[in-house]
Amino acid sequence: MFSIKRIVIATFIICIIINTQISYSAVPKDVTPEAEINKMKAEQDSLYAIINKGFQKIKPMLEYSCYDCHSTQTKEPWYFNIPGVSSFIKSHIDEGLEHLDFTNGFPFKTKESLLEILHEMKEEVEEGEMPLLSYRIMHWGRLIEGEQQDSLFQWIEKSEATLKAFCDRYSIPYNTEKSLHDEKEDTE
Repeated sequence: MFSIKRIVIATFIICIIINTQISYSAVPKDVTPEAEINKMKAEQDSLYAIINKGFQKIKPMLEYSCYDCHSTQTKEPWYFNIPGVSSFIKSHIDEGLEHLDFTNGFPFKTKESLLEILHEMKEEVEEGEMPLLSYRIMHWGRLIEGEQQDSLFQWIEKSEATLKAFCDRYSIPYNTEKSLHDEKEDTE
């Protein structure tokens, strides 16, 4: 009886040791929250570079139709110095830049999530709301339509799919997706 008891206890101890070794070896030693965040940042940077490469193809169209209000590269028209007109134009530019800034490419500077701003871009161009009518009156041919609109929408849809896949992989809600680098910038 005494030997059976020893065998049971020894077996139990061996099982605990083996289970502990298996559990310990299953956890990668180099995975820390900081390492995981760095991995996510690197993947996000890689995705942004891919999206920005596509953005470079549609950038000339946006420079022509959008950059006067949505970048720091505004080309002031001849009538800019007319009293009253300059303050009207400046307020449009300030509002446009606050909402969306294309200056540095993708990811855009915006207060909204990148997915939200991409969705809004498509919606407003599709509905003819951007560029603004007040801008188009003095700048004929700036409406994005036809093949240009198709190219823009293809880029937007591909970018949205890429960002959503990233969000899904890391369980990030779509409406809060921002650059992981923005979190650090916001706290500084």
